[in-house]
Amino acid sequence: MFNFAMLKKISHQSCSAGQALVEAIVALGLLMVGFMAILSLLNSSLSASTTVSNQVIATYLAAEGIEVVKNLVGANILSSRSFNEDFQQGSYEVEADQALVTPAAAPPYDKNPGLRIGGQGVLSSTYLKFDSLSNSYTYISGTPTRFKRTIQILPPIEDRLRVVSIVRWNTKGGGSSEVKLEDFFFPQ
Repeated sequence: MFNFAMLKKISHQSCSAGQALVEAIVALGLLMVGFMAILSLLNSSLSASTTVSNQVIATYLAAEGIEVVKNLVGANILSSRSFNEDFQQGSYEVEADQALVTPAAAPPYDKNPGLRIGGQGVLSSTYLKFDSLSNSYTYISGTPTRFKRTIQILPPIEDRLRVVSIVRWNTKGGGSSEVKLEDFFFPQ
């Protein structure tokens, strides 16, 4: 004879085991969604960190470009010359402690630090290099970076020397960014 009580007991155990399996699959799904959210957050955080790091470096490089011109103005004043003597309008590639020179006064190599690269609006196409020995950015030696710096000497406003330092770099995904600092130097 058929035992209905036994069948009821077996079907109840099967349903209970099936329900546990479904609960386990749902719990694993929820854990996966949670882990994916954490990984997405980490990826966004790393991307934002890289962006901020590049902006900080570019701001430093742009400020350094202004500082080079400031040092040249100071050297002119200490030499009892006009503060803006030897400053020609145009675009330059400069390193720290370098003078702005015209191509006629440049040494024989192509990418001379401080070399005038063109008139107003011309931007540098030369990547700066990081020299880990001197902890500085140069055009001559070191590890290539993503940054290009242009110092522009613009037409004066009244009797003030107008200088713009532009640092550009390519971003992830093919975009580009730039930091632009402007300063004015007055006669002493």
